[in-house]
Formats: sequence, structure tokens, C-alpha cells
Amino acid sequence: MYHVGTNKRSHDSAELIYYGVAICSQDKPLESVTISDVQRVTGIARTTFYRSFDNVLDVLEWKCDQYYQSFLASCPADVIEGLSLRQLTQSILSYMNDNPELPIFLIAQDRIPMLFERYHRLVDDLEMDPSRFSPYSLLLSWAVPILLLLCKSINQLPDSPEQIWDQLRRDEFFPLIY
Repeated sequence: MYHVGTNKRSHDSAELIYYGVAICSQDKPLESVTISDVQRVTGIARTTFYRSFDNVLDVLEWKCDQYYQSFLASCPADVIEGLSLRQLTQSILSYMNDNPELPIFLIAQDRIPMLFERYHRLVDDLEMDPSRFSPYSLLLSWAVPILLLLCKSINQLPDSPEQIWDQLRRDEFFPLIY
């Protein structure tokens, strides 16, 4: 469990710790990254780490929650209030395209489930009417941008979110969904 304070200093320390975890995981598997490794890379004290986190995976949980909260804050009001599945998917795609670092890091670390856990929070936080959209449609609204980001990072596709969306809309499969 993480317990990062709300003040700027706590947030900055948590960001530095995340940076240290990301750097350390370039040299060894995430499971092998220790708090001592993070200390060496960042120069933070052990007490600073434990003030905010219980373990290294808590750092990723915190960062995922920060990413999710930032996404929600970036959503246009009509997405949240009127909830068009197309608008939601486009918003997620645009946000992940503009902020790809964390999803790409989690994909590289085989931690994709951490991203999908936020999907459940999205459903709850937006108070989505289960009779309006099936859980599968909502899951696709989160999964499609993650998969496209993965493909884009592998193939280095230059397309913008709008170009990707236009291409998907022209496909025969997507008109069935949207």
C-alpha cells in the first residue's frame, strides 16, 4: 500500500522514487529491484521511501493511480456527463498517445493488468449505467488504446490518434461496435 502525502515535497519524492524504479528495471527484472537499488540511483534515504511506499510494486500502483487521475482530469465534460463510448475511447487513445511512458513501461515489465485494474475504477467513478453499455464494450474502450499503443511502440507508427481513429472507423469491424 502506498501513502504519498498531498504536499509538493511528498509528490516530488514519489516521482523521484518512480524514476529510480524505472531506471533500475532497465538493468534487471522489476521483481529483482530493491529499495537499496532505488536509493543508489536517486540518492533518497530509506526512510523517505518507506514514508510513502511499503515496497517497490507500491510505487507502480501509485504511478498508475496518478496516471488514471490525470486522465480523468483531462476528459472533456461531455465525455463524463453524456458518456459516448466513442468519445471515451477517443479520449483514452489521445491521452495514452500523448502520455505513453507509463503504459509502455508497464507493457515492457509485463504489468498490463495494472492498467486494466484502472478500467474497473473508471466504470465505478463515472457511474456508468450497466444497461447502456456492456462490460465488454467498456473494456474495449480501455483495451483498444493500450493495444494500439503497444503496436505503435513496436512498429513506430507515425499516425496521430485522429488518424488511427479514422482508419479504425473505416474498418468493417468497428462500425459493429460503435
